[in-house]
Amino acid sequence: MAQKINTAWIHLVSKVPWPLDVVDSFTYLGAKITSQHDSSTDINARIGKASGVFARLRKPLWSQGRISLRTKMRVFNVCVMSTALYSCETWTILSNDMKQLEVFQMRCLRSILGVSLLDRITNVQIRARCCGQPTVEAQIKKSRLRWFGHVCRMSPQRLPHRALFATKPLNWKIPRRAPRKKWVDHITSDLRPLHFNSLEACVEAAMNRNQWRGIIRDVLPLAPTSKYALPYLR
Repeated sequence: MAQKINTAWIHLVSKVPWPLDVVDSFTYLGAKITSQHDSSTDINARIGKASGVFARLRKPLWSQGRISLRTKMRVFNVCVMSTALYSCETWTILSNDMKQLEVFQMRCLRSILGVSLLDRITNVQIRARCCGQPTVEAQIKKSRLRWFGHVCRMSPQRLPHRALFATKPLNWKIPRRAPRKKWVDHITSDLRPLHFNSLEACVEAAMNRNQWRGIIRDVLPLAPTSKYALPYLR
């Protein structure tokens, strides 16, 4: 299956009427693609862009006392975190990458509240003050599981479905710099607390759209700032 995909790609590239340069990295649909076989470069780029968005909103929004914290959190999630976590459902994320994302989020939340590390307020307390802001890890899990369910329900002829369930060629060698944990390993790890012990069980559950939505809600409860959670806060 992987050989067929590679052959189709080579056939497509051969028809381009101009010469193609061989590069170490390029940007495609906003995501940074590199030859390093991991997502660290893309994650660093997303943090940089999200930091720029946060900085531009500091004077008109974050420092304004007349604007409610709930409104600030909504804008923070829509503008800043969506920029930082763009295409996160496709990341094969490392522990150091996750730590950088969590540090970025907490730095932003502390800045919005006007507190510093010297105030000795824990991250849990900061998240509680910020309308129950979920962790970055929980948000990535939710996006990853939603994408996994979407791909599982795709037609088997579509490229994402073929790539997800492609078998490794016999002579395939994993590059040294490639992460030891594959993308599908994240799925089984995310669902292990819910007693899904195999990828086949995850695929079977994902085929039922309503059941899969319930599973995702169990992995990440709705944040209080979500529009779906608002009726339950009244």
